[in-house]
Amino acid sequence: MAKVFVAPMMGQSNMFGQDATHAQVINPEYSTTPPDAHIWDKVDSLTLVTHVDDGAWTPLVLGMGFDNPPGSIPDAIGPEMEYHHRLQLDPEINGPIYYVKCCLGGTELGPEGAQQDWDPDSSAEMFDLFKLYYWKPAIEAIYANGDEPWLIGVFWGQGAADAQTTLALSYANNLIKFYKAINDVMGVPGANWVIQRETILSGITYPYLDELKQQQELAAQQIPAMEYFDSEQRTEYGVAQFVQHDGEHFNGEGQRSFGFYSGMLMRDLIRKQTMRRIPRPAY
Repeated sequence: MAKVFVAPMMGQSNMFGQDATHAQVINPEYSTTPPDAHIWDKVDSLTLVTHVDDGAWTPLVLGMGFDNPPGSIPDAIGPEMEYHHRLQLDPEINGPIYYVKCCLGGTELGPEGAQQDWDPDSSAEMFDLFKLYYWKPAIEAIYANGDEPWLIGVFWGQGAADAQTTLALSYANNLIKFYKAINDVMGVPGANWVIQRETILSGITYPYLDELKQQQELAAQQIPAMEYFDSEQRTEYGVAQFVQHDGEHFNGEGQRSFGFYSGMLMRDLIRKQTMRRIPRPAY
């Protein structure tokens, strides 16, 4: 069995790469066709138009991992390009990387529109979508190819919808429950997670944004295998500040920073906790 590495990515429209293009990227060395990178290609995940059997592993190139459908915007870009570049520099990750990218734009962590805290039985869209339509078939396909998957960790970027309501006040508790439930789905308790602390730089006001950010930080403090970042504070690596084109969504250069910080922090976590093999899905 060949050892391969799996990196789930979950979140909302910024994780998806909404309206971001490679033409907006400043760094001329930014990779557009990273080596040994694969993504689980799905159909229109933003609108839940998805089926169990429509996914496949495909090389990661610009335009993949997006809706409209995937590949219809040739230079569309999300954080995964720079994220991959940073991960592959880690000596512990010595094989191909497979990205399971599951995003739902504008959604709450709990049941959409229900104003409820999250729990595994709530049928919240993100959890069900990841468990049934992304993770299970993606991992089964790796095993079917004769490879052995090892988990790098989860890159999580979500919270804008929750920052608009009082659900922000219980976000830490909800995220911790979600963290444990997703880890159970993956069969890797205590998995590494890097989370983006929600950031709105200009133009839009979310009434509970400060409370949400406090809750995201609180969750990371309670979970040893979780790190967080936001664009207002993370400058020590010398990368340009996040750039947004509408006050809420990152443009191409912002996506580069998004992937850079998450990749560096995930590598920090890998040094603290050894990566583990992913078992075959048992559900």
